[in-house]
Amino acid sequence: MAPFSGTMLAGTPPVARTIALENADGAIVACGHAYFPHNRHSRFSRYAWIGLIAVAASQRGSGLGRVVNAMLLDAAARELGADHVYELVGATNIASRRMVESCGLRIAGDLVCGVATPAQEDRFTR
Repeated sequence: MAPFSGTMLAGTPPVARTIALENADGAIVACGHAYFPHNRHSRFSRYAWIGLIAVAASQRGSGLGRVVNAMLLDAAARELGADHVYELVGATNIASRRMVESCGLRIAGDLVCGVATPAQEDRFTR
């Protein structure tokens, strides 16, 4: 769940929600996180970000990512009080795009986000 600190993942501060699903043996098989990344001065202050959706390799394709994502969408609205939510998904990450769209979100083609990393570094997501 890097790069977030333990206090952020626990929801103090800021207001946040982490969801983890376990299998019958108690091992985490899927997880994700939602929080408000923008400060109160931003016009996006009531926009919750949802992400870090991860599913154990042995469980991929089972729909657990969609379940966690849907649970986080619900939690962002009902528990955290978000007016809006957004997720950031790479253009080539087709599986994640399908998961997000299956939960009712749509791609906003007019919005762009990027992360700067050294050219020699491995990607930190698929």
